[in-house]
Amino acid sequence: MMNLPQPDILNQSDYQLAELLVGSNEQFLVNAYRAIVRRLPTEEEALAWLADPRLSGDRLMMLGNLRYSPEGRQCDVAVRGLARSYWFRRLQQLPLLGRAIGWFFRVLRIGRLEAKLNQTKLRLNQAEVRLDKLSQQLAQLGPRLQTRIEEQEDRQDSALQCLKVDSDSWRGEIAYAIATLRNEWKVTLARDSRAIEHAARALAEGQAVSAWAPPALAREQLYLDFEDTFRARWQVEGHAHWYMPLIRQVYDETATLKPCLDIGCGRGEFLVALKNNDFPCVGVDLNPAMADAARAQGLEVVVADAIAHLRGLDPGSVAVVSAFHLVEYLPFELTLHLIEAAKRVLIQGGLLILETPNPENLVVGACTFWYDPTRLRPLPPALLKFYVESADYESVRTARFTRQQPGPDTVTIDQPVLPSVDGPLDYAIIARKAS
Repeated sequence: MMNLPQPDILNQSDYQLAELLVGSNEQFLVNAYRAIVRRLPTEEEALAWLADPRLSGDRLMMLGNLRYSPEGRQCDVAVRGLARSYWFRRLQQLPLLGRAIGWFFRVLRIGRLEAKLNQTKLRLNQAEVRLDKLSQQLAQLGPRLQTRIEEQEDRQDSALQCLKVDSDSWRGEIAYAIATLRNEWKVTLARDSRAIEHAARALAEGQAVSAWAPPALAREQLYLDFEDTFRARWQVEGHAHWYMPLIRQVYDETATLKPCLDIGCGRGEFLVALKNNDFPCVGVDLNPAMADAARAQGLEVVVADAIAHLRGLDPGSVAVVSAFHLVEYLPFELTLHLIEAAKRVLIQGGLLILETPNPENLVVGACTFWYDPTRLRPLPPALLKFYVESADYESVRTARFTRQQPGPDTVTIDQPVLPSVDGPLDYAIIARKAS
């Protein structure tokens, strides 16, 4: 059974020819079928194309044959630049007429080349004239530049003397620094007061303080600094790009206008990817410092406990629920509650994404997972998949991400992996709510 890659383009009504000619043979084949006939190739079609070196060596002809097949004409997808090149190539393949057409175009091309050569010579002559004029102008500007440099040096000397004499400017800077420190202290005090009030209110209502809250009550900024140090933005952004076609498929199939909800959104990298692809989106995070960092990018973020926020939403009010590096912070019972609460708020056919570090990589399970002391335990892929399947989700799949430097991650779907030191670093459980 062939293991073809996922398509890396979105469904559009028209494409540029160059967009569909890139990538490996397998990626090109998947992209061509997805773009032109709106489906993936069957295994027989893929084997027939990849096994014939004449077909796989001429991508233009393959695109043309697919586009002007009965199925391609029915889908009627526009590929700019394909028709002229394809039919000209077909004409050249005719026994006698093709040779005559080829000879005619070679003669025509020679004439065009001679005309371009004459134009180039004319432009070179004009450039030489301009260079001569520029040289004369530079020779005239030399003395003026020297005079201006001397004037600038005199002005700098005068400015230095003014700085030495006028000490009031230093007093102003010191006063500004003191005011800045006072404002930062007020912000810190307000943030700490907010955290203390939240904890006091929870205790007064008989609720337990969340076990996966940021580690220090008065150091919300500390956790943001931790994320910047140990989880680079490019790692999240690289994964986010891979999910966009799956989310686009949900919106195409359901024709919904409901938003995507990213719980534990952190600095908002996934929200940025959703916004750049025109998906409505909202983030939820318990850390106000994280929420402020996301809001600074123009994102909509709610400061709340993830499960409590899900329980407060109406049923069927969300198209996609995503949680990146969150479930490893939750006790067993809360993980099950999160999965059930997400299913309640998802629309029929909605998408659930749960991404977490992969303990099949022994370095992750034994070392890098524990960089964050607030994590409780790593979750093996089979176990988390079992949780989701037990909640009656459909099409439950496991995607494993193997980091590639400097290119994009390699993603495999439902491919078993033995524990090793070089296995995929992260994995995601992807599922659809039953429709």
